[in-house]
Amino acid sequence: MAIGQIKDAINDKRDAVFTALTAAFAAAGPYTEHTVIRQFKTLQTHSNDELTQGVIMLLVDSEGQYSDRMGMIGKDGVLRLIVVYHLRVAEDDPASAVEDAEVTFIEEMKAFCRTGVTGMSLLPQEFRFSQQRNHPYGFVAGMIHAVSPRNSQS
Repeated sequence: MAIGQIKDAINDKRDAVFTALTAAFAAAGPYTEHTVIRQFKTLQTHSNDELTQGVIMLLVDSEGQYSDRMGMIGKDGVLRLIVVYHLRVAEDDPASAVEDAEVTFIEEMKAFCRTGVTGMSLLPQEFRFSQQRNHPYGFVAGMIHAVSPRNSQS
């Protein structure tokens, strides 16, 4: 079997999560509409319109914890994905509005993880808030593990 055909390939897992995330946060999706991209951008490089809508960035951190079972070596790894979310609230909103928007996003991400992606489980690990430091701007940085359902106990 050629490497491109392996269903445990990093890019296959990442792309499946990206596709599902994009659909979930699209205008017709079940969650608040946000732009989803696969490259990191600094907060300053987004337009105010983009930040008002919210921008989700999906990045690969690492993969590991592979199976050591015969015939499964190098498979069933845990793909660690970083999720960064940039946002902007109205200038006249209180700083607590930034935190409220971050909480809403995190709750929606946890719900997204519970619905899963076909062929894998998504396990949220942690999410960090901006702590209202840069009102009216905010961010969330989080880690999600994408694992094979047979490896989701680890």
